[in-house]
Order: sequence, then C-alpha cells, then structure tokens
Amino acid sequence: MKKIDKFTKTVTDMSDFRTLFTRAIMHELKTPIGKGRIIAEMVENDLNRERLIKVFRRLDDLVDEFAKIERLAATNYEINMKRCSVKEILDASFDILMINTDQLKKKVSVKLPARNVYINADLDFMPLAFKNLIDNAIKYGSEGHVAITLERGVLSFCNKGEASDKLFAKSREPFIHSDKKDKALGGMGLGLYVADNIFKIHGLKLDYEYKDSFHRFFINLTAS
Repeated sequence: MKKIDKFTKTVTDMSDFRTLFTRAIMHELKTPIGKGRIIAEMVENDLNRERLIKVFRRLDDLVDEFAKIERLAATNYEINMKRCSVKEILDASFDILMINTDQLKKKVSVKLPARNVYINADLDFMPLAFKNLIDNAIKYGSEGHVAITLERGVLSFCNKGEASDKLFAKSREPFIHSDKKDKALGGMGLGLYVADNIFKIHGLKLDYEYKDSFHRFFINLTAS
C-alpha cells in the first residue's frame, strides 16, 4: 500500500513539475520576443522591418496560444462562461488568425442571420476553437477558402477538398497529420484536437461530413 501511495505522489509531483516547467518556458520566451520586436522597430528598411515585426508578433501569439492549451489541459481549470454573440466570437477568432484584412476577405466568407445569435461561452477558448477550424479549412482545402454559415443553430465551416476517410477520426488525436502533404504544410497537428476538446468542455459536439467535394465541420450550438 505504501508503494502505491508513493507511486501516486511521484506521478502527481511529476505532473505538477511539468506544468510549472511549461509555464516557466512560456514566461521566459516572452522576454526575448519582446526585445526582438523592439529591435525590429529600429530596422531602417521598411519591408524588412515589417517582416520582422510580423515574425515576432506571430511568436508572441503562439506563446499565448500555447498558454491557453496548457490551461485547457489543467485538470483544475474552470471555464469562464458569459453570454456572447457568435459574431463576437468569430471576430475574436479572426484577430488571432494572423491574416490581414485583404486576405481575410479572400479566404473567409461568413453568412450569419440578420439577428445576432447568442450562446454561453468562454471568450478565451471558444475563439481559439473557431480559429483552429478556420485555419484547418484554409490550409487543407484545395481552394484555400472557408465558408462559415449559421443556420437553425448549426454553425458550419466548409471547404472544398479531396475525400479523406480518416480525417475526422484522426482529428481527435493530438500531434496527428493525415498525410505527408499535411506535414509539409507545417503545424503540430493539434488544431482540430484542441477545437474538439474546447467544444466538449462547453457541452457541444464537433461533427463532420463530406459531401459533393466539400468537407464540413459543424456544431449544433443549441445542443448545450
């Protein structure tokens, strides 16, 4: 019995250490990223300055995103629910998508009801889930475009692309890419996995279908 208790304590201590270590790394990364951005502002060449600023801004956003994922994985984290519109959540997801306004208009089309639809959601996490679905559709679609619609309480993210029987099953596993093409496009294979788990903690279910050459990920927002 003592051995079991000792083993349990060791596992708990290791888990706590991993959490603290992960948070420490993210905290330490913030300082060089901040300094790098300040230095980038001093670059005289306009084009190079803008490119460097974008790189450091992206790194900063990634650290923030990793922090959210770490919080999501923490067993003691409680989501902060508030009433917000689907449009508000989508706008927040666009802000963290790292796509400029012109590109956003080309890559994303949105069709929402004239009257705002409201749901209870955590505004730290739900935009991240939406962002990951949008990012996934743009990256892996054959046209680099995603159509977002909200009809009868069902929010859909659609993109044109080749059929993949394993896509939805694989999306529920972390660090998974469906094929070599996915790996070439970069990323960690966490996007859909994170989105799926965010919807779960909101009492929602992420569903998928493939029809007429279109992939469709959808959530029934009235089901929670």
